[in-house]
Amino acid sequence: MDFEMKDIITKAISEYWKPYEELEIKVKEILMEKGMQVDSVFIAGDINNMYVYVQANDNLYVFNENSDVSNALLLKEYGIR
Repeated sequence: MDFEMKDIITKAISEYWKPYEELEIKVKEILMEKGMQVDSVFIAGDINNMYVYVQANDNLYVFNENSDVSNALLLKEYGIR
């Protein structure tokens, strides 16, 4: 995941009090405005340990500013490495 993408996600989820659905839409819209083809955005976890999953074409990007992505529950559950 490149620095610009991380910066966009970090800024969007800084409004953590908003519903996740709203944050997902915001992340997707901003990334698409920057020219990235985004299929879906999904946010999971609690506000202290939020994971953002971005599916773009055949790639899955996972972001968490406080933890290694190897701890992402959805990646473990679906056996994605």
